[in-house]
Amino acid sequence: MAKTRAQRKAERRAREERLRREAERSLQREGQETAVEEPEAGAPALVEPDERAVAERAEELERQQQAEQERQRQAEEARQAQVEERRRELEERDAERTGRQKVERAKEAGAPEERQRNLVFRFLASCWAELKRVQWPDRPTLFQATGVTIVFVLIAGAYLGALDALFNFLVKRII
Repeated sequence: MAKTRAQRKAERRAREERLRREAERSLQREGQETAVEEPEAGAPALVEPDERAVAERAEELERQQQAEQERQRQAEEARQAQVEERRRELEERDAERTGRQKVERAKEAGAPEERQRNLVFRFLASCWAELKRVQWPDRPTLFQATGVTIVFVLIAGAYLGALDALFNFLVKRII
C-alpha cells in the first residue's frame, strides 16, 4: 500500500535523527572530545599594588577568557562539522543499501510475464484499497442523489428533444 506524505516525512525525520545520533555516538567512541582545558598560568612572584599593573592584569585575564571562549566556539564548530560529516556518510551508506535492495527486488521479480502479472495484481490491490477508503452514502442520501440525477437527465432530454424537433422542422422547411 502506498505511503502518505506524512508517513514518508515522519520516516525521513526518524532516519535523520537516527543518523545524527549514530554520528554523535561514533564520535564519542572515537574519543574525539573537543573540550580542552589549559593549565592556569603560574602566579606572579611579586605583585605591586600599582593600579596600572592591576588594570593590565585584568585586561590580560579578559583577553585570555576571550581566547578561551573563541577556542571553545571553534571546537564546538569542529565537533558539529564532524557530526554533520558522519551523518552524511551514514546517509550515503543508507542510500547505497536502499539502492542495492531495489536492484535485488528487481532481480527477484523474475521474467517479464511474471512482472506484468505482478503489475496487474498490484493495480487491482490498489483499486480495492481505494474502494475501502471511499465513504459510501447512506440510504436516504443515495435516493436523493439518484432522484436529482434522474430529474436532471429528463430535463436535459426534453430540452435536447425540443431543439432537435425545432431544427428538424426548420431544415425540412428550407429543403
